[in-house]
Amino acid sequence: MRAHRRFTVHGDRAAMQPELRPVWSRLVDLLARGADDPNEPVRGISRHLIDRAEALLLFADVPGVSPTNNATERAVRKPVLWRRGCHGSQSERGLRFAERMLTVTATIRRRGENVFDYLVAATEAVARNRSPPALVALPTAR
Repeated sequence: MRAHRRFTVHGDRAAMQPELRPVWSRLVDLLARGADDPNEPVRGISRHLIDRAEALLLFADVPGVSPTNNATERAVRKPVLWRRGCHGSQSERGLRFAERMLTVTATIRRRGENVFDYLVAATEAVARNRSPPALVALPTAR
């Protein structure tokens, strides 16, 4: 799409927005038709997307929101390859451990910090009956 390319090259959201209007209008029309489709999967996904319509164009209005999910796709690539290579887990407890560790490692790496250092600090905190270091910054009260 020309609008997306122009945005990624020039970073101009204002120029992209008018080009998205006809596309958005067409998408809304298709989803409205799909919401009444006799085929249940078509009906289901259409209704699902209608319920989340505001989020579909969030990238057009909000700075910092990417118009693609490329960063997310890259973030889950290593865990997916790991899971395929080791065939997952044999228990529910193992699955929970793996998903939590993969989340922790991805978050720490994304922050540019050392995963091992974080895990040592978290383990020491628990051993000393203290709260582990936060993975994400919690909002402060205003």
